[in-house]
Amino acid sequence: MRAVHAEPRPATEARNGYYLVGDGPRKVIVLHGWLSDAASWLPVWQTADGHTFTWCFMDARGYGLSRERRGTYTMTEIAQDALTVADALGWQEFSLVGHSMTGLAIQRALIAAPERVRALVGVTPVPASGGGLVGERRTLFDRAVEDFQARATVIDRSTGSRRGDRWVRDLTERSLACSEADAVRGYLDSWADGDFHTEIRGSTVPVGVITGEHDPSLSPRRMTDTWLSWYPNSCLKVLKDSGHYPMDEQPCALTDAIDKVLVNHVAEVGT
Repeated sequence: MRAVHAEPRPATEARNGYYLVGDGPRKVIVLHGWLSDAASWLPVWQTADGHTFTWCFMDARGYGLSRERRGTYTMTEIAQDALTVADALGWQEFSLVGHSMTGLAIQRALIAAPERVRALVGVTPVPASGGGLVGERRTLFDRAVEDFQARATVIDRSTGSRRGDRWVRDLTERSLACSEADAVRGYLDSWADGDFHTEIRGSTVPVGVITGEHDPSLSPRRMTDTWLSWYPNSCLKVLKDSGHYPMDEQPCALTDAIDKVLVNHVAEVGT
């Protein structure tokens, strides 16, 4: 691997903003999670393989380079925006990587354009059955849209309460600074609710699922019961000493795991 430079492309009226990393022949679109933006992948793209791959780290509407771009804020919209960016780049075929909520968006893109998607990689990804937020937990996530302490609690719990107050505070501040509250609210309603797993069940696209051993919600067992049971050509990689944010917690191990899925199309990747 070699370190590569990120070239930012701000949003326009026609498409979302994104960062381009590398100049390799294999194309990859990378999407961010609910409480982060494309720049959250910085530790990963610093060690990304830019010789084999060209990476497009796209910001969803209301976040980062796309912060001023308004929309309906759904997973289907993110999927369509990713396809629009691929069109703008002239990419007919590509792989998709999605963190957390955009585990749903990459599957929506697969449904919309199965002939274009070479592989999926979900990083601590929400399954197609939805977020499963109920009761007090859903109330906490609703509060986290605008409340600092609630958002910090969500981040702390999702990493197994292992990272310390300063780490949680820094990630929470970065999260609030990179996003618009109306977008965060809209996406929560989209990824937390609904179930479309019957639409993807049985798809033979290569799928790699990467999760942290300390993610209490999107746990290895939940990934096995959902993603791995629905996609026959799938595998699971569990990252040690990581929770819900492996791009911050274990960036090198995450980069290596993603590379193995995309190069080998799932073969030779395991726990």
